[in-house]
Amino acid sequence: MGLKILTILSLHGETPTVVNGTEYSSDLSGEIRPSLMKLKSLQSLDLSFNTFKDIPISKFFGSLVKEEEEDEESELKEDNWMLNSIWYKQMQCTEKRIKTYDLIPVLGGNTNGQMLNTSDHEALMDFKNGLEDSHNRLATWRNTNCCQWHGVYCDNITGAVVAIDLRNPHPELFDSSPMWNLSGMVTEDHFSKLSKLKILLMSENSFTFNVSVNWIPPFQLQSLDMGSCALGPSFPTWLKSQSKIQEIDFSNARLVGFIPNWFWDISTHMTYINISHNELQGRLPNPIPTAFDPSVTLDLSFNLLEGLVPVTTSGFNLLDLSHNRFSGAIPLNISQDMNNLQILSLSDNQLHGEIPLSLGEMSRVTVIVLSRNNLTGRIPPSLANCSVLEVLDLGNNNLFGTVPGSLGMLKYLKSLHLNDNHFSGDLPSSLRNLSSLETMDLGYNILSGIIPTWFGEGFPFLRILVLRSNAFSGELSLEFSELGSLQVLDLARNDLTGSIPVNLGDLKAIAQVHRKNKYLFYGYYYEESIEVYMKDQMLKYTKTLSLVTSIDLSDNNFTGNIPNEITKLFGMVVLNLSRNHITGQIPGTMSNLLQLSSLDLSNNRLSGTIPSSLSSLSFLGFLDLSNNNLMGVIPYTGHMTTFDAIAFTGNPGLCGPPLPVKCLGDDDNKQSNNDTSEEGLFDNWFYLSLGLGFATGILVPYFILTMKSSWGDVYFDFVDQVIHKLLKFTGRQGINHDQRRRVLTGSN
Repeated sequence: MGLKILTILSLHGETPTVVNGTEYSSDLSGEIRPSLMKLKSLQSLDLSFNTFKDIPISKFFGSLVKEEEEDEESELKEDNWMLNSIWYKQMQCTEKRIKTYDLIPVLGGNTNGQMLNTSDHEALMDFKNGLEDSHNRLATWRNTNCCQWHGVYCDNITGAVVAIDLRNPHPELFDSSPMWNLSGMVTEDHFSKLSKLKILLMSENSFTFNVSVNWIPPFQLQSLDMGSCALGPSFPTWLKSQSKIQEIDFSNARLVGFIPNWFWDISTHMTYINISHNELQGRLPNPIPTAFDPSVTLDLSFNLLEGLVPVTTSGFNLLDLSHNRFSGAIPLNISQDMNNLQILSLSDNQLHGEIPLSLGEMSRVTVIVLSRNNLTGRIPPSLANCSVLEVLDLGNNNLFGTVPGSLGMLKYLKSLHLNDNHFSGDLPSSLRNLSSLETMDLGYNILSGIIPTWFGEGFPFLRILVLRSNAFSGELSLEFSELGSLQVLDLARNDLTGSIPVNLGDLKAIAQVHRKNKYLFYGYYYEESIEVYMKDQMLKYTKTLSLVTSIDLSDNNFTGNIPNEITKLFGMVVLNLSRNHITGQIPGTMSNLLQLSSLDLSNNRLSGTIPSSLSSLSFLGFLDLSNNNLMGVIPYTGHMTTFDAIAFTGNPGLCGPPLPVKCLGDDDNKQSNNDTSEEGLFDNWFYLSLGLGFATGILVPYFILTMKSSWGDVYFDFVDQVIHKLLKFTGRQGINHDQRRRVLTGSN
C-alpha cells in the first residue's frame, strides 16, 4: 500500500568504498522488470551510476517500451500513468566534459492520446520552418500529432509538449546514426506557446538564440542543455526567471563577461552546472552556494576566472575549475563538506603552495588533476587514503622529494603523472603493487638508480611508460619484454648503458598493427594524453593515442649493434635510437617496419651502406641518418627521394644525391663518356667527308664530259699525264684520252 503512493525513488549508485581493506559497493546490476510500472504515483526515478549488465540506454528502455506496447491490458495505458522524468545517466566523456544523457518522460513512448495541444504543434512547426536540416533529421515533423515527432515528448493527460530533445548526437541514436546538423535562428516567438515545457535539450548544434533582454519565458524548465549553441555574448538574463531549474549546460556558448550574482541565487536548486569553454571572467563567490545534494556537478573549466579557489557549503560530486586564472593556495580545508567528491580538476591555473593534507580525506575521489600550476613541497602521504583513486596527475609543477612509497597502496590507479617536477632518488619498490596501472609518466625529473627489474612483472596493463630526462643508469633489464601491453616506451636522455636488449622484439603490443582507435578515459572523465618525440619535435597525442607505438632510447650510452629482432615489431610507428654509441650496420630487415613514420638513427657510429630496401617504407615521413660512418651511394630511389640532404650529412663516406658530394669514379666515367662521344663524332665526320669526296670525284668528270667536250679534253689530258708518269714505274703504256672518254660516256 505504501509503495503505491511512492513519488520519488532514488537508486543512485555510489563509488566503491574500501574499509579495512575490504571493498563495499552499492552498484546495482541485473535487469529491471516492468513491475516498476505499477508504481502509479512515481514521478522521479533515479537509476544513475549503476551497471545493469552494461545494457545500452536505447536497448534498456526500449525493452520496457516493447513489453508495454505488446501488453494490451497494460496498466500504463488503462490509467494514463505518466512518469514525469526518468534520470538514467550514462557517462559519455567528450573533450573533458561529462555528457549526461537523460532519457525523458514517458514510459511507453510518445502519447497517442486524443488530447493534443494545437498551439504547441503550431509553435514547433514554426520552429522547424526556420531551421536548416541538411540531413533531414526532422523528417517525422510533418503530421498533425506533434507528440509522435522524433525528439518531442508530451504529457499523456493534457497532450502538452513537456520536453524537446534535439541534442546532437541524439542519445537514442548514439551508436548507429550520423551526427545531427541542425542550425538556424531561434527566437522567443518559437517558445511563446510552449507553456508546459520542462526539458529543453539542444546541445551540439549550430543554433543561434536571439531573444530580447527583457524576455520572460512562459515555461519553468527543470533541465536546460544548450551546449555549443550561440547564446552570448551576454549571460542570458531570461534564465533569472527559471526558479525550478536543476540542470544547466551552457558550455561553449560564446558567453563573455561576468557571471551575474543572481545566477548564484538560483543555483541553490541546481545539481548540474556546466558553463565551461567560454570567456567568463571575474571572481567566484566564496563559498559557492549550491544545492544541498552530494551529487552536484560544477564545471567552469576553460574560462578567464580569477581569484582564490573557493570552498563549498554542501559539497560536490565533480568540481572542475581547470584552465582558468585562479591563484593563491589550494584551501587547506578543501575536503570539508566534499566527502562525496569523485572528480577534482584544478589544472592549468596559477596555484602555488603545497598540496593540502586534507585531500586524503576524500575517500571516494577517483580523479585528482593538479597539473600545470606552481605547486611546491612534497606529495602528502595522506593521498594513499584515496583508496579508489584512478588518476593522479601532478605533472608540471615544482614538487620535490622522493616518490612516496605510500602511492603503492593505490591499487586501482590507472594513470600516474609526476612528470616535469624535481623528484629525485630511486623508485620505491612499492610501485610494483600498482597492478592496474596503464600510464606512468615520470619524465623530466632527477630520478636516479637502475630501472627496476620488476617493471616487467608488476604491470600487465601498462600501455605508456615515460622515464625520459632523468638520471637512470645501468643496463636495460631483459624483463621489459614481458610488458605485453606496452605501446609507448620512452627512456630517452638518461645514462643507460650496455646493448639494446634483443628481446625488445617480443613486445607484443608494438608488434601488432593498431587500426582501431580507442579513447583512453579514466574515472569516467580524465582523457589521457602524452607527448611523443617524433619527426624531430614533441607531439601531443590524445584522441589517437591508442594508435601510437613508439620506442625512444635516444641520448643514452647504448653500445653494440641494432638487434635484428627489433625489426619484428611490425606495428611500430616511431623508432629513435639517436645520440648513442651504436655500431654495426643498419639491418636490411628494417624495411619490415611498414608502419614506421619516424626513424632517427643519427649521431651514432653506424657503418656500411644504407639498405636500398628503406625506399619501400612508404609511410616514413621523417628520416635522420646523419653523423654516422655510413658509406657508399645513397639509394636515392622511390620514397627516399622525399628526404633532403640534411638526413644524410655528417657521413664522410656517403655520396650521390641529395648530397652535393660526387661518388668516386663519377668524373672518370664522365670524361670517358665525353671522349667516346668526341671520337664518335670525329669518325662520323671523317666517313661523311670521305663519301662526299668519292662522290665528287666520280660525278664531276661525268658532268664535265656530258656538258662540253672541250672541257673533257683538257681534263683527260691532265689525268693522262699524271697516269703516264705513274705507269712509267710499272712499264705499262697508257691509253689515249679518246678511248677513255668513250669508256666513261659509254659511246661505241
